[in-house]
Amino acid sequence: MRDQRHGVCGEADQAKCGPGRRLSGEAAKTPGEEKQSLRKSLTWRLGVSLAGLFSTDETQRRAAVLRRCPAESDEDGYTARVRLAAVESCTALGSVALFQDGRLVAEDAKRVSNAHGESLLPMVVALFERLGWAPADVVRWGVGVGPGSFTGVRIGVATVKGIVIATGAELVGVTSVDALAYGLPEDAEDALVVSVLAAGKGEVFIQARLGERVVIPPAHLDVGRVAARVAALDTDARVIVAGEAALGVDWSPLGGRVSTVVGPPHDVPRASVVGLIAMTRAPEDADALEPVYVRPPEITMPKGKSTTS
Repeated sequence: MRDQRHGVCGEADQAKCGPGRRLSGEAAKTPGEEKQSLRKSLTWRLGVSLAGLFSTDETQRRAAVLRRCPAESDEDGYTARVRLAAVESCTALGSVALFQDGRLVAEDAKRVSNAHGESLLPMVVALFERLGWAPADVVRWGVGVGPGSFTGVRIGVATVKGIVIATGAELVGVTSVDALAYGLPEDAEDALVVSVLAAGKGEVFIQARLGERVVIPPAHLDVGRVAARVAALDTDARVIVAGEAALGVDWSPLGGRVSTVVGPPHDVPRASVVGLIAMTRAPEDADALEPVYVRPPEITMPKGKSTTS
């Protein structure tokens, strides 16, 4: 039934017209309303198409049973003795990881040049088929939310939100800069940990943490400004830098207190790390989860204008 008062489809009509579709003859939306409606519509359409691939009455029933699993749960409600899946597509290396009982059981990764538009979902489906899983078996999904490639981030987030819509699973978003720094040696706890991710055009995305405190929130800088930005922090702690993009930064302004960690899994964000982090966090509202772009996409930026922080 259509809600004539608000001019949008009622709940019963959502399956026909999609969320938020307005009736003919109604006043035009503002640019902000149009953008929000388009975003929801795209995610809804993806969810419906994925439901056709993955979701049946039986798999929905199995998902409900798994969510009632009596296994021990942590304070955030996540049950380690169930299945979790994670997707990361913020860089050219797209990856998918599956966990059972809190343990990584399968992972696949593919380096692409097309921002994962044609490769991500087939990789998800193939990995599930390899293990004999149905997506409705998964109680929680983790997804990389950026910063990173604008298109790659958008595709990854929309894909996982679509799956969550189709299956009713929980969702946790993990930033690429958190993923880069996760799992560093225990002696890194007292260090200033800086995550560095390539942003293109001579820029990088960075984040810095001192213990549990974020002292530089996710930002993008010209490569030549990174060391000075970190050196400006009021600390003499040693510095541990994670991310292969750190190799392109001149760290000499920080003297000899810098060490870099650029080997896997600290080179670029990976789904296996996104999954490990997703186990430790509370689930989020899937509809409210948004990509962390940090800077606007190039299509919205005036030519010749810098947006670095």
